[in-house]
Amino acid sequence: MRRRRFIAAGAAFLGSTRAARPQPWRARKLAIAHPDRPVARLTREGSPYFATFFKELASRGFVEGDNLVVNRFDGGGIAETYKTIAKDVVDWHPDVILAVSDRMTKLLKDLTADIPIIALTSDPIAYGLSNSLSNPDGNITGIMVNSSSAIFEKRIEFLREIVPGTGGIYQLTSRTLWESPLGSSVRSAVEGAGLQLIGPPVESPHREPQYRAAVASAAQQTGAALVTTAVENLNNVDLIIALMRQYRIAAFYPLREYVDKGGLIGHDIDVNDLFRHVGQQVAAVLKGDAVRTIPFYQPLRLKLVINLASAAAAGIDLPGSLIARADEVIE
Repeated sequence: MRRRRFIAAGAAFLGSTRAARPQPWRARKLAIAHPDRPVARLTREGSPYFATFFKELASRGFVEGDNLVVNRFDGGGIAETYKTIAKDVVDWHPDVILAVSDRMTKLLKDLTADIPIIALTSDPIAYGLSNSLSNPDGNITGIMVNSSSAIFEKRIEFLREIVPGTGGIYQLTSRTLWESPLGSSVRSAVEGAGLQLIGPPVESPHREPQYRAAVASAAQQTGAALVTTAVENLNNVDLIIALMRQYRIAAFYPLREYVDKGGLIGHDIDVNDLFRHVGQQVAAVLKGDAVRTIPFYQPLRLKLVINLASAAAAGIDLPGSLIARADEVIE
């Protein structure tokens, strides 16, 4: 089922002529397209990330319900609906689109070359979203969550230290990402390390039964896992951590939120900081800046965070040399 939420500025505002606003004044239209998060969680009240995003927009002069109209589109975690959701977004004719995930961004790109798109993406070059990170050549810019494809090689090194006898690495991700350019990068890194890439991917609609089935199958083949930046994963953080602990799988997580909530080890990529930058980029477009003048933002300094309490709970022994190299240890 397709879901969306529409919040419009009051009609009284449409005739406003406040001096601080460019003339002729009109409310700007922002569409938020998410493949797997309910529209209630795409709001200031429903998510700390979107609270950061809307706070940043407000600090730059754009306030929802005042001079900003926001329409939220949610794919419900059902991959087959994403194309229709993308069409609904474009048909609304927003001034700018905030697109979450590579696939949603690619679907939107296929439908419009005119509407500016700010994307949270793993690798815009690999997905063909842009030919340049510093000077985007189309209608898309945004956030590159992974600093580079080489990041997977480093994460695999860490996992081999924790599970030295492993012959394979499980990639916990959705099927769409498994079959994507990012999935290919993970496969290349795993096979380049002389290991086997283990599945299966999580099938649509990416809910608890599908996650339980995928992890249970993988646990029979390996004790090491890479959790990807798939938005479906981020929508199931607590479940994923619980399953990894249940099956005593040493998992490397891509974002700090996982480790703070009990994940074993991961990189300190702060999602709130990413959404702050997204807010800056959306505001720049709403003020008239061209996409080509807004570089993709990359979190270049990745800190290693280890959760010792999680290791103890799962019965996983971490090498002292690895703990010593961590930038932060949660005890």
